[in-house]
Amino acid sequence: MNVLQELKENQTAEITIDIAPVDYVPSFEKELKKVSKQVAIKGFRQGAVPKSVVQKMHGKAILFDEINKLVSENLEKHLTDNNVEILGNPLPIPVTEFDVDFSNPRDYCFKFEIGLAPLFALNLPPQKAVPYYEISVDDAKIDQYIEDIRTRQGKFSNPEKSEADSILYGQFQELASDGQPLDGGINTKTTFAVSAIKDAEKQAPFIGLEKDQTIVFNPANVIGNNVEIGAMFNIKTDAAAALTSDFKFTIESINKREAADLNQELFDKVYGQGSVNSIDEFRTKVADDIKHMFTNESERKMKHDLEDIMLEEVGLALPDSFLKRWLKAVSEKPLTDEQIEKEYPLYARGLKLRLIENKIFRDQNMQVNDDEVKAMARDMVNQQFQQYGMLQGLEEAMDGMVTRYLEKKENLNRVYENLSEFKTFAYLKSIVNRDISNVTYEAFQEIVANHHH
Repeated sequence: MNVLQELKENQTAEITIDIAPVDYVPSFEKELKKVSKQVAIKGFRQGAVPKSVVQKMHGKAILFDEINKLVSENLEKHLTDNNVEILGNPLPIPVTEFDVDFSNPRDYCFKFEIGLAPLFALNLPPQKAVPYYEISVDDAKIDQYIEDIRTRQGKFSNPEKSEADSILYGQFQELASDGQPLDGGINTKTTFAVSAIKDAEKQAPFIGLEKDQTIVFNPANVIGNNVEIGAMFNIKTDAAAALTSDFKFTIESINKREAADLNQELFDKVYGQGSVNSIDEFRTKVADDIKHMFTNESERKMKHDLEDIMLEEVGLALPDSFLKRWLKAVSEKPLTDEQIEKEYPLYARGLKLRLIENKIFRDQNMQVNDDEVKAMARDMVNQQFQQYGMLQGLEEAMDGMVTRYLEKKENLNRVYENLSEFKTFAYLKSIVNRDISNVTYEAFQEIVANHHH
């Protein structure tokens, strides 16, 4: 057995594994014996099948398995013993046909291409200060948030006629260009908020409608917001963008949400019994909630900016062409070269950040303990259920669910990844210089939008 590693260009290397009969014949013979005892072949007693018969029928498959096992184990051992840090997995380089002559065993040669992780130095903290946006909570924001709470906690009523703030429910039928129902078109019951029509002139025909009335209109023209139209018909946004038909809408009910009064009942409902006892205290509590929300957004933005700065300062090079080939080879659904090119930058960014993160984690001797793993897994399981709005009565079953969640290797890895990301970010936050600016929420949203374009 001989294992050789040779450096190639673009951060790749080639590993050659030479196998001689002395390496594989003993384990092949042993496996053949084992199979002979187990196979059932017509005309022979169980366990009394001659070895030559088994070899003829199953020999090639058994040999292939044994050699495969041997190659994998030695490849793994070579990488571990020599501390070779690889990215992705080794890609086999096609070799000559796997021919077999049992009376005359031969040598085999296997080759693999590997992508090498870059070696790099990390200067911390980064030289550049990280932008940090402190978002101001103004009265207008608090008012808006309180309006939302009042609306959410309000009661439904059913007015006779529709108004600008009504929610209409009924049957939508897509029409062909001649005004008749479109064959195979959308035909569904759904709700439609009159306030989704932003233009007052276009909104006018929807005010003063009664139950059982019908109205024909063109959503693309009247609503003009593809996200809104997509949500209304439960279709994807790009499908909504392509929707230009007229629709006949038959109203089945008119609903209106009456905002809840600003009183003790509302305070108790939102913040629990007796924890808020006046409008001033309610405003303070709401302001704290908004501040907490804003801080999370500021931190998320800071994290992204910090990652940009570190990537720029460290300047990592990856074996790009190897990784693209590897991604194509391991993808469950076939990927075209265009798809790989499109998705690769995001993948490469994530990979570089993980390399930097792992280095910080190691250099700072960070640890992850069992309690932290369980707590993080509990959060992740919780989030999954929250998405489906299923949190009632789950507490007692939670421990069992967390244990089952962590039994899956990929879940455990994800928890470790999240924890190390969380810890390295906490560490970086404590050492970086911040360049703080005070901004309104609107200005902050604009900064984020411009950054991502």
